[in-house]
Amino acid sequence: AVDSPEKAMALLPGLAGRYGNCWICTLGEHGAVIAQKGQAVHIPAVQTDAVETTGAGHSFVGGFAYGILQGMTEEDAARFAAWCSAVTIRSVGAQESMPTLQEINRLKNEYGVL
Repeated sequence: AVDSPEKAMALLPGLAGRYGNCWICTLGEHGAVIAQKGQAVHIPAVQTDAVETTGAGHSFVGGFAYGILQGMTEEDAARFAAWCSAVTIRSVGAQESMPTLQEINRLKNEYGVL
């Protein structure tokens, strides 16, 4: 089981290299690990007041896809996706808690991230 950043950091670079693509493992409160080109990066979770985690993974995937479509690198898209998940876990419900860009920017501003 890949249940820690350390385990993901050890496993994912080999898979990414073997298949010639990018691998992402989300780890809930432990963040995510993204691997490509033989290297892995740990993306810490945004520490916030969690109300419910329903939809956090979906929010991460949507945020990552949005980031890629906006021209972000895979690593930057994963960092953006972590902010998306942070917004999601601050409220109840799956669909109702999906973040808007305005909510993401408001949370980043609250944390002093520009």
